[in-house]
Amino acid sequence: MSMFYELMMRKKTGIMYATIKGSLTENDGVFSGFSASNYLSIPNIPTYTQNDRVEFVFNFTCSTLYQSVLCGGEEALIVPYINNVGKIAYYATALGLTGATGSNTLIVNQNYWFKAIYDTTSFNAYISTDGKNWTLDYSKSVSATFSYSGIFELGNNSSSSSQYLRGSMNLNKSYIKINSTKYNLQAVVGYTVVGSPTISDGVVSGLTTSDYLSLNTAGKISSADTWEMCFKFGTSSSGYFLGSNVTDVITYSPTTSGLYLSSNGSSWDIASNVGTGSALPSDCWLRIKFTGTQYIAEYSLDNVSWVATSVVNSSVKIVNFANLYIGKWQTSYYRGSIDLNETYIKINNKLWFNGQQS
Repeated sequence: MSMFYELMMRKKTGIMYATIKGSLTENDGVFSGFSASNYLSIPNIPTYTQNDRVEFVFNFTCSTLYQSVLCGGEEALIVPYINNVGKIAYYATALGLTGATGSNTLIVNQNYWFKAIYDTTSFNAYISTDGKNWTLDYSKSVSATFSYSGIFELGNNSSSSSQYLRGSMNLNKSYIKINSTKYNLQAVVGYTVVGSPTISDGVVSGLTTSDYLSLNTAGKISSADTWEMCFKFGTSSSGYFLGSNVTDVITYSPTTSGLYLSSNGSSWDIASNVGTGSALPSDCWLRIKFTGTQYIAEYSLDNVSWVATSVVNSSVKIVNFANLYIGKWQTSYYRGSIDLNETYIKINNKLWFNGQQS
């Protein structure tokens, strides 16, 4: 394969990040526990119009067919809805679909792939039990005028509180394709605002012990072989940059470059104020990572070159990790700003948090 061809292929594959709304159960990319308030949301889907080819593929299983919805949102072009006789009903105002029914009858607890294709002049939907062999479910010639750039929801239809997926969806085997670009789907958690910190264009400030951001990290980092947290912050000041509740396992002070780590929640058995003892420079990136044998804290002024402030040799994993708090720890809080646009967390080299609100 030539380098040019490889680069062209790379350009045609991307990732759409779906933020977890509420609380869902995940097992290696398979999500369940959907409800009116627990679902996946894609807030930044690329704009597509009647002149674009759009393809949706979802791998799913239904424990109860009736009122199970694969995707929805603010008229997301297509809302596949499974009716009371196990057939897919199609709703898409832009295409003139208001409950058109497919020809196939689905079976409870059967693993299916669903594919819907709009190709500027026609709409076709298919069903498969192996993701390879497809059976046509519905077909319609259309002449539509529309432009969609709203919120796209997976496992939910915001227009009705009773319409959500009663079953599971495998994001590893699902994707959205717009023209020639295929977007694989990956879920990330979002932050919850506690109190009233100031958030402007993705930059949070005005942090206190009761005004901060909370991430539901329970059960995630404890089983990881590697993890990495990166934060972009402004002025260095007093207070802790991040911490956790209950077990108090990760905290960092930018004014002393001190890293604190605990695997038991009762003592700093891994690290206690390990660092350079001096303040970090203003307007820099801070990265804390566990490599499997080391905990490393480091900073950068350009997000390219990194300087280590703390290095702790230990293969002891943090096993009691609860919620992560950005901007505070116990009775101490960070008196500065954090740019959420350039903040992320990776677990086993997979993006888990990308600065979005839940």
